Amino acid sequence: MKLWDRILIYGIGFAIGTLALSFYWQIKSAQSETKYQRAQAYPVTQTELPLPESLPEIFTQGCVRLCGSLTNAKGEQESIWIMEYKKSYPFVRIVKNHLRDTLEIMAADQVLLRLNEGVDVTDLQGTLNALGLRVRMFNRDEQVVVVSVLNDGLSAVPNTLEALEPWSDLFESSTPDYIIERKLN
Repeated sequence: MKLWDRILIYGIGFAIGTLALSFYWQIKSAQSETKYQRAQAYPVTQTELPLPESLPEIFTQGCVRLCGSLTNAKGEQESIWIMEYKKSYPFVRIVKNHLRDTLEIMAADQVLLRLNEGVDVTDLQGTLNALGLRVRMFNRDEQVVVVSVLNDGLSAVPNTLEALEPWSDLFESSTPDYIIERKLN
């Protein structure tokens, strides 16, 4: 093969590689913009609902992705913030109950299930698949399963727990994945 042929083949390979990388970075950029647009699609902004003053300082270091007020299953008014953190747990749900004056901090994207004795995580798999949920982690020794939530909204955790209720005979308890729970005052 002549030197000129080698240079031509190298040039063609370089051009194809450059185009492939260009397409790859365009796709990654579009995916990033879609995530950002989805996070910005909610009408409530962080300035409309300030973080609770009693929130531990470490939880104020994140970025508010979503916030708003909801009424819980007991009819109590709650303010909710979905926070995103870069260095620690990525998504945290902060719930301030105004009637009981409590502050709950939990994972925003997963719930915990404690399975009944004799139930294996594989017994739960069909149910989870039907709901569009997935197992993130499980510990057979302690009968604990960590499950993803239904969506990324303010009520994702309670909606997921409610959706799992018809299969409550498979598990002993279903709870949010609490990070810290504390009483205000």
